[in-house]
Amino acid sequence: MNIAYKRISKNLQEKEQTEKAKKKKKEEEEKKKKKKKKKKKKKKKKKKKKKKKKKEALRSEIPDAQPCVKGPNCKVFYSDDDRAAL
Repeated sequence: MNIAYKRISKNLQEKEQTEKAKKKKKEEEEKKKKKKKKKKKKKKKKKKKKKKKKKEALRSEIPDAQPCVKGPNCKVFYSDDDRAAL
């Protein structure tokens, strides 16, 4: 009886330890995923900001610059005189 009780309690302890280990591992993986996602988002935001700065620099080279006729995504800027000539 005493031996059987020890064996059962030992099995339960081992089971609890493995469950704790699995849970801890899963939490670590989730943390890594969140960190990776956050880093990716930050990188994307930085890239977008850099692109915006570049566009502003192009615009500042020409006084009173307006985007070209093609639309807002066009990267060519004209002054009012050049635009009137078009």
